[in-house]
Amino acid sequence: MNKILAKFILLKNLKLSKSSWLLIVSFSSILLVTFFALIFISVQIKTTQAQINQIVTSNNKKSRLVVEMQQSARDRSLALYSMVSAKGAFDYDTFYENYKLQAALFIKAREAFLSMPLSKKELELINHQGKLSRLALPQQNIIIKLLHKRRFDDAAKRLIKKSIPAQNAVLTQLTKIINFQNDNNEKIVAQLQNKAKESIIIIVTMSVIILLLTILTALYVITRITRSEELLYFEKELA
Repeated sequence: MNKILAKFILLKNLKLSKSSWLLIVSFSSILLVTFFALIFISVQIKTTQAQINQIVTSNNKKSRLVVEMQQSARDRSLALYSMVSAKGAFDYDTFYENYKLQAALFIKAREAFLSMPLSKKELELINHQGKLSRLALPQQNIIIKLLHKRRFDDAAKRLIKKSIPAQNAVLTQLTKIINFQNDNNEKIVAQLQNKAKESIIIIVTMSVIILLLTILTALYVITRITRSEELLYFEKELA
């Protein structure tokens, strides 16, 4: 116990030379730079991964919802066409139920899309789709009424001249939303790639600084050791 206490007191009272302090500062700087470089790299990797996962998950969900809207719109038009072609046959009610089902699925997918965080452009596109749908829906309702009155020829004419063009405009607008999301994904990926390049530049810079500090410290240590050996050799020769 006394020996340990004596060593502690000796270390406490030990006066370091300027060279020793310089070595301590140099190695401490190298360790600190290395430590912060590792932290920076870890944070950048985690941040980039989190951003990519969030963007991919959000965009995949948006794309899936728009595709569901597109599919429901097509199936609804097909059900309407089948109702017109059936002309009151026994399977008319089946087509009509499918028509109502697809309309409900379309509304559900659209509401889910609107509940997500949307960009200004996405809102503009989906709102325009809403306007087009509000133009197409009355035409479909008129066709349903004509079918209930068994005016099949009039329903067929309105389907071809009014309903199909209006529904095609809705489908075209949904395609524009999908294309915008694809283009937006490419832009986001490009931005993340640029950010990754910037991180690589910073990491390389830190690595160069660490390397230079290591080389300078090693050169200093080698120089001091060489001088000490020369002094010892000279003193030995004098003795």
